[in-house]
Amino acid sequence: MTTKSVPSGPQTRTRTVQVKSPVPFYGAGAAALLYALLLPLYSWLHLILFAVFTAAVFLLLEKFWPRKTITVEEPVLPSTGNAQADRFLYEGRLILSRIRQINDKIADPELTAEIDQLEQLTEDILNRIEEVPGKADHIRRFAEYYLPTVLKMLENYVSMSGKGLTGDNVQASLASVEKAMDQVLVAFRRQLDSLYDEEALDITTDAAVLENLLKREGLLDPDFTMETAAEAIKDERYITEPTEEGITLTLGR
Repeated sequence: MTTKSVPSGPQTRTRTVQVKSPVPFYGAGAAALLYALLLPLYSWLHLILFAVFTAAVFLLLEKFWPRKTITVEEPVLPSTGNAQADRFLYEGRLILSRIRQINDKIADPELTAEIDQLEQLTEDILNRIEEVPGKADHIRRFAEYYLPTVLKMLENYVSMSGKGLTGDNVQASLASVEKAMDQVLVAFRRQLDSLYDEEALDITTDAAVLENLLKREGLLDPDFTMETAAEAIKDERYITEPTEEGITLTLGR
């Protein structure tokens, strides 16, 4: 098992609340029952006396058992401005917290290492949605089906492996979970990668436009490309030469 630290779940906040003691309610109920058994309830006057007596018992007991002030923790719901994104973030981090707890119970070092990777991928996906809430619809199946299914699968794995069963069916089931984790990691990586498709396309387009513009302005060698430039600069094979048109990158050695 690993001790990698991951977020434990949705953020929480503390607040104080007043909690009523149940004693006044029980006492008032008992007094009402006793009154009904011993005294008549045949007229409005009897009913009024019954109500006054019950209320008096309640108030008296409430004086001796006052409300208690306690501090409670409650989850802070995300607020991205996108209701769907907020729901996916809240539910996703609850599941992530549960997966972390399950992982702590798994003794297989290979499986627990894979779950660590899954946790990090999930957190990265949720962080991306928090950054760009408009992409929430892109992870609908991930949030509503894939992630909950992984949680259920791991819960069953821990339950079954903890019973010490050695039958062929049990061992085959445990092995199927371990094998499935490889595919789950591939799917989660692709899900994360898909959330950056637009940005990756923008970067590639900007690089191509910049390269073509520099070549057209005569600021680069004809054979220059952005890829060779990165390698050349790293190896210090290009030097800058001022010209009338500007600065030209040429091979230094």
